[in-house]
Amino acid sequence: MKISIIGAGKVGSSIAFSVLGAIKPNKLVLIDVVEKLVKAEELDLGHAGFVLSPQTKILGSVNISDTVSSDFIIITAGKARNYKETRDELFQSNKKLMESLCSKISQISPRATVIVITNPSTQMAEVAKQYCSKVVAMDNQLDTTRLKYNIRKEARLKEIKSYVTGEHGENMDFVIDDDLTDEQRGKIILATKLSGSKIIEGKGYTNWGISTQVTKLISELMD
Repeated sequence: MKISIIGAGKVGSSIAFSVLGAIKPNKLVLIDVVEKLVKAEELDLGHAGFVLSPQTKILGSVNISDTVSSDFIIITAGKARNYKETRDELFQSNKKLMESLCSKISQISPRATVIVITNPSTQMAEVAKQYCSKVVAMDNQLDTTRLKYNIRKEARLKEIKSYVTGEHGENMDFVIDDDLTDEQRGKIILATKLSGSKIIEGKGYTNWGISTQVTKLISELMD
């Protein structure tokens, strides 16, 4: 199996590490426009791979052609979200890049499943679908996990049935199927909506939550 990740920043490298440990692909390719960065990640991940997945061949490259014949291509490249910026504003910044990447992907890896992480992921996935046949958006998977985390933290429930639908971001919809008070419900929904912005405000980016969700998604698509 060959998995390629376009974008070697905080999110892309975290996904690479998670995939290396959990999926253990035959080939793992990391693409970025900054050669010094992507080569450093190749070396660092190579050291990790020696322990986690010795059989995985790891390549860091500036050439998207090195993703040829990938089974999965994960796109994280693009302008990062400022915590004061709306996802609609971010869409305008990242649309042209997504069009350019997916136009190339459709030619060199036409059978690949493309997983779109670049924000706003729901809208970016729609752009990707204009070029690639198999596209999956990272929509509500992380939102649902954040919701369940907040329910467990606030209400201390063990089994949680609630989930999130709609767009990833400000327009998410909550399906609350658990026994909560109105006060708990309000606090939990607000905390979930603000989760991403709160993390970004504190450390500048989110990475661990999304990286585990991507790995989980690939595992499910492989079954």
